[in-house]
Amino acid sequence: MTVIKLDGRFPTAIPLEAANLLTGEVSYTEEVPIRVRWAIADAGGHSVSTAEVLVTTDMDNDEVLDRLDRGEKVYSVGLDDAPTPTPVPDAAAGTEVTPEATPGSAPESEQAEPTQSESAQAEPVPARSRLPHVEEAVDVMAAARSMGEWEAKQTHQSLLPYLIEETYEFVDAVNEGGDIRSELSDLLLQILFHAEIAEDFDFDGVAAGFVLKMRARQPYLFDGSVQEGQMVSEAEQEKLWNAGRRTPRSQPSEQLPALALAEQAISRARALGLSDAEIPVEILVPTPGLETTSGAEERTRKAARAFLAQLDALAQQGPESVSE
Repeated sequence: MTVIKLDGRFPTAIPLEAANLLTGEVSYTEEVPIRVRWAIADAGGHSVSTAEVLVTTDMDNDEVLDRLDRGEKVYSVGLDDAPTPTPVPDAAAGTEVTPEATPGSAPESEQAEPTQSESAQAEPVPARSRLPHVEEAVDVMAAARSMGEWEAKQTHQSLLPYLIEETYEFVDAVNEGGDIRSELSDLLLQILFHAEIAEDFDFDGVAAGFVLKMRARQPYLFDGSVQEGQMVSEAEQEKLWNAGRRTPRSQPSEQLPALALAEQAISRARALGLSDAEIPVEILVPTPGLETTSGAEERTRKAARAFLAQLDALAQQGPESVSE
């Protein structure tokens, strides 16, 4: 039973004599940064809440205190007397960056001052991310997938029920004045999870796909044709969106609730110029279907799918076919 004490100012500095202990089962107190856990995972360690090795930066943590009372051995990085690093300005981001010690490195006060030639060749301080929590979220999801047995077993298919549930919970939050941000974070978890599972892309690839679609469908966001303060009309947006799609409009998801599917069919029919009289009544005014074996849900769904297929055929024939 061992406690490995890291310094909160230099969380990536690991006691060399304890390095071999971090290649097996390891537990953490909650404040240990995710990048430290991830680095330990890369070295072969995997997170187990009941592990004999506990990594911490907080010696006042209750679990740490309990272990100390039991006389467990403590390994420390030995930087308690090192001065706190002086923040250096990040010229690119207009912020301050605190240097971190690396394993085996000397405290800053003991490091030699760079010579003039070394200073001239020094690399500039990298710009801090504009969205640090997004990067952290990706790292957290990767760590969860690597360290959690349940997460490691999930597939795109097995996660679908959770995505559907979280989507409806977001709808409830919007309609009932709930915590929208919290529900969005649950949806983000699902997106991160699916991106982490994928073998041929990652979360950054998903974001890149979004940007590419926006470049094709709303080019004025990128080409400078619309000045700041101007607004593109909804009709022009629809025209550009359709032109940028480059593929036929896809059918709505078969998993949509039947009424939502019926609304999609009605909306597309009206956009093609059809009158309400040309829309099947079981779609325009769906009614309970207790007299049928499949019920109203399935009856309305089948009618909507069939009508949407007809609308696709009309759209491919051109505007003249709709007016006939």
